[in-house]
Amino acid sequence: MAIQKQIQDINGKLVEDSALSNGWNFQNTISAGSTIGATATTAVDKDGKNGFTTTPIEIPFGSTPTVTIKETL
Repeated sequence: MAIQKQIQDINGKLVEDSALSNGWNFQNTISAGSTIGATATTAVDKDGKNGFTTTPIEIPFGSTPTVTIKETL
């Protein structure tokens, strides 16, 4: 699973590729029967875009888990 943190200006307009997207922490949970790895803080990815992090998930065939993501700075 990939997570992208995006920043909005005071008017609610997305600020493209803002460095303010970096440094956020994500705490993820997934419903029983599936697993989700811990995520690191966001960092610049290999293509130089801000605000991305990834985590491995495992979902059994036929299940429909719910993923919850909590973010903090």
